[in-house]
Amino acid sequence: MDGGILDPVPVAVARWLAPKLPVIAVCLSPEPEKWATLPNLQAPPDIPIPLPILEYLGRLRVSQAFQIFIQSMDITSRMIAELRMQVEKPDVIIRPNVHHVGILDRVDPDELIEAGISAVEEALPKIHHSLAWYHQLSRQFNTAEPPAKLLDTDR
Repeated sequence: MDGGILDPVPVAVARWLAPKLPVIAVCLSPEPEKWATLPNLQAPPDIPIPLPILEYLGRLRVSQAFQIFIQSMDITSRMIAELRMQVEKPDVIIRPNVHHVGILDRVDPDELIEAGISAVEEALPKIHHSLAWYHQLSRQFNTAEPPAKLLDTDR
């Protein structure tokens, strides 16, 4: 089981499943140069707890430790995604502008869909380039290895 822990952008799996097609990766975090601008995890603004109590809870050591843990997991996840994409080299990387959305934020699905549409429209020249005949020809000679050890299901 992975669930996005070791392979948050499964390029190798996609390439193994369809080795003759270009791999278009969708990464929900921005380029590493923009990581400093990402929002920190915060309680939703409409939580029904008075602000003084929330501020007090936020100053507790256990709350601060949890905040550090969440931030370190977020950084680790982003680093793993970037490193895997550098190693596995998808044909196109699409990065929708959704990095301002926090993990606990309420979201407008239409806003996220529009961000995805905009990102795909921006990536269309790269997608068309990945479909050029010389890229298709080079993919014909690729051998598709399983991305990990396949489990024996007969046991």
